[in-house]
Amino acid sequence: IGDMNHQNILVKDGLVCFLDCDSYTIGGKINEYTGSTYTDRYCPPEGRGKNVKQGQKADRFGLAVHIFQILMNGTHPYTNKGIAVNEYNSIKEKINHTRFSFENPAVGQSEPPQWAPTYKLIQPNVRSLFWKCFVDGKKRAKRRPTAEKWADELTDAKDYCVMNDDG
Repeated sequence: IGDMNHQNILVKDGLVCFLDCDSYTIGGKINEYTGSTYTDRYCPPEGRGKNVKQGQKADRFGLAVHIFQILMNGTHPYTNKGIAVNEYNSIKEKINHTRFSFENPAVGQSEPPQWAPTYKLIQPNVRSLFWKCFVDGKKRAKRRPTAEKWADELTDAKDYCVMNDDG
C-alpha cells in the first residue's frame, strides 16, 4: 500500500480501516501494476521500488514506522536532535542521511528529542525489531521484520506489560 499513512487509518471498536489508500502495487501471473504515490515519512531510503517484492520490503519499513509512532506517542524514529542532524530539514532527508538514535544516542550529535517518551520502556524484543528495521534494514531491506514477526512480538509484549505492571 503505497500511500498508507497515519491520516488514512481509522480504528474503532477493534476494527481497522484503511481510507484513501490510492497507490497499491499488485502482482499477477502475467503483469505487475505498481503504484507511484507514497508518503515520505513511511518510505524507506531506497524508495517504494518498481515491483511487488521491492514494495513488500518498503511496506515493512512503513509498518515499523507506524508501530514506532504508536508506541512513542507520535514520534517518528528519525526525529533527532544534535549537531549531526541539524542540516536535514525534511523527514525524507532525515531517513536517508541520519541514524536511528533511540537505541544508542550520540550525545550532542544525534539523539532523540527531549519531548519523546522514554524508549527503554518498550519491551526489549520489540526494540530489537526496531533495530533490525531502522539500523540493519536501513541498507539491507531483506532484514526488516515481517508483519507476522511484529504481530508475534507485540502479542508477547502485551503479555509482558500486563504481567509486569507495577502501577
